[in-house]
Amino acid sequence: MLTLYSVSIILLIHMDCAFQSISHMNVRNLSAINWDSTAIEFSWSPPDVPTPNDVFYEIYVNGNVYKQTNKTTIIIYDLKLSTKYKVNVKIVDENCKRYSPGITIEAMTAGIGYNVRDLRQVSMYDGGIQVSWWAPAYYDSEALQYEIYLNGHFNQITNITQAVINNLDKFTQYKVGVITVNEMGTRDPPGITIEATTFGFDE
Repeated sequence: MLTLYSVSIILLIHMDCAFQSISHMNVRNLSAINWDSTAIEFSWSPPDVPTPNDVFYEIYVNGNVYKQTNKTTIIIYDLKLSTKYKVNVKIVDENCKRYSPGITIEAMTAGIGYNVRDLRQVSMYDGGIQVSWWAPAYYDSEALQYEIYLNGHFNQITNITQAVINNLDKFTQYKVGVITVNEMGTRDPPGITIEATTFGFDE
């Protein structure tokens, strides 16, 4: 099952002289709206000008034809993780005439680059541990949050790059995982997991 995630995009204007150049026949608001590590979903709006009912859209991935559709959304599958793709959408009319330039965007699939970095245990307490990490390399947003998991179970959520976990058994090793939650509230698994150990005082 495809689990889709919000993705930010870079809008580019692409000129292609091999087709008839009529800029007002471009689609509008082309955007990558969801993603995972092997697929990206795109959507767009028809041109401002009236178009025939039987107009359809031709989608290109990195310059190669991927698919034709009469819908204004498409999911592109079988992509590589942590990879940028350039996707172009052109209008094709009932006479199979393609209108240039079309609109192009770049979008990136999810992958290990969206995990937190350098997760480590920085302190141990009597029945507690503290961990810290660096934010993911490819996120510019300051609205990120991080879910903390203890032995696979949710423990807490934070918007800073450190966490203290209390009420643990003394002299015990735990698996601590951190998963990024982006500004849309979507989780970006798999996250990163380390082993951390508590200590304690004799009573």
